Amino acid sequence: MKKYVTILDMMQGKTFVYSYSYQELLDKYVDSIEAFIISKGHDLSNCTFMCTDELQIVNLSEIKTEIDFDSEKDSHDGFYARKCDVTGRGMNEGFCFGDGIHYCIRKNDAIAYAIKMGYTSLEEAYEDEAYYYTSWEDLTEDEWYDKNGNKYNSDGLVK
Repeated sequence: MKKYVTILDMMQGKTFVYSYSYQELLDKYVDSIEAFIISKGHDLSNCTFMCTDELQIVNLSEIKTEIDFDSEKDSHDGFYARKCDVTGRGMNEGFCFGDGIHYCIRKNDAIAYAIKMGYTSLEEAYEDEAYYYTSWEDLTEDEWYDKNGNKYNSDGLVK
């Protein structure tokens, strides 16, 4: 029986889908899907993947959101309440996973993180209360960020 592995390769900026059989994993890769992925030329430190019994195609261009990072729109005098863990940029609106463990500004990055957490979709992660989407109206008194993700506090730039 064929199975499929969908790989989101962050370095290449592409999604790949490969079919395999369980017997192939046993024979060639000692039951390791990770070894199979590496054999296809992917670096696991820059990939997230999911295995399915059915071929599922997701068109990321339909769900991708673009952010104008050069815009000062919605900043507080050029400062932001949070920092995106993917882009490293300051943000006042976005996805918050685990009540502050991971922040991301773009929906496609949130989807990738939800899949990395073991969910099959962003919707499933939301239903499980793994994340929420929010905006921060005010900066905290303790720390804030500029658009490039540099951290500040009341003493100035934090190094």
